[in-house]
Amino acid sequence: MSLFVACTTFATVYAISSYVFLRKPQWIHRKRRPAFIVRHIAHRGGAGESIENSLLAFDKGLANGVEMLELDCHLTKDSQAIVHHDFALNRTTDQIGFIRDTEYDRLPRISSNIELYYDSDVIISSDNNNNPENSDLLRIPLLKDVFERYPTIPINIDIKENNDELIRQVSDLIHQYRREHITYWGSFSHAICRKLTAQNPRVVRFCSLKEAAGIVMAYWVGLLPFIPLTPGAFEVPIPGIVFGKVTKNLDWKLKILFYLAERALNNASMFAHLQRRGIPKKMAQARTDAIVDSWNTKAKLNLTAEEEQHFKAWFHGAAERLTARRQAGKEVIAQLHAAVESNDSAKQEELLQKLREGFRKLSEGRERALDEFDKILRPEQRARIVVCAVQQAKESGRPVEHLIDSLLQTGDTN
Repeated sequence: MSLFVACTTFATVYAISSYVFLRKPQWIHRKRRPAFIVRHIAHRGGAGESIENSLLAFDKGLANGVEMLELDCHLTKDSQAIVHHDFALNRTTDQIGFIRDTEYDRLPRISSNIELYYDSDVIISSDNNNNPENSDLLRIPLLKDVFERYPTIPINIDIKENNDELIRQVSDLIHQYRREHITYWGSFSHAICRKLTAQNPRVVRFCSLKEAAGIVMAYWVGLLPFIPLTPGAFEVPIPGIVFGKVTKNLDWKLKILFYLAERALNNASMFAHLQRRGIPKKMAQARTDAIVDSWNTKAKLNLTAEEEQHFKAWFHGAAERLTARRQAGKEVIAQLHAAVESNDSAKQEELLQKLREGFRKLSEGRERALDEFDKILRPEQRARIVVCAVQQAKESGRPVEHLIDSLLQTGDTN
């Protein structure tokens, strides 16, 4: 009887504490501060809309308003770090062979028409096959060329092979181009991820498949709130989009297994917990137009006519700002000031001073740098002002603290 009581008491205490710390992880874990905030990431540069992992795709993605580029890296025979997903050249070029067996100068150009990586029935084409500029942009790029072309754009790097020289070169390039603060890297391979952390712990690493599976299992048994997490970002494919394509020709037993994995992974409560601990999530995205359609559909659900009108106006306004970022500076600053107009506890100048100091400390790697700033604003205001400041700094190509200096002196960024 006493054993039953002890087990019941333990189970009750465990369940309650797990529930509480799932929602309040800051009580036992120090929250991480992401170096930057992005909401729209182009997987392989936007593989569903342009030729994957090409400068053409990267340019198009940025023109469409993406805030981060995701790409993959391999090493050529002459030890050049290049941007390409597959080990072989067959799918993306008209040449048969492997990247590791080919010198960079002998690599073929990417084909103007390639199969979509998760659906061979879909062919992705370049916009204008007769455009000479497009032809130049379809050369398999060196990683250093990508860094030079997009010096202020956050980039997510997937290391595709367990090669110490590749890892060293990518780390050296990140350091050479001073990108530690705007770069994520990682791999689905846990062995590669361990080497990445050992090579350069200053670069945020996303989780391996082993770590992702561990996080999901820990969540479902209630252990996730209690365990420390090494990865700085949680990165997985979107359930339902990739899984649906992968499983269409599988045996029904495997389909059930994939379905259960999808249900276990696609959990808003788990994602909310990770975000409360300062670990951003990144899920491989589908086409941009599909995302826009889904948002427009959501705008029609459970909203009054007036609310729907306001929502649509907000969404389309945000889309326009994303596609014309460099013309939106004054509007962003207006939003920045509007975010603090209703605060009685601080003047705008005081708030900006604290925000600047917080970002300065953050750049020095000091934790809890924005805590004083957090005390002044309500959560929705804090999120808005930080996003505005980071976005405007990214558009201007200047550090956030320099941007805030300009605001304090002139009230504008031009």
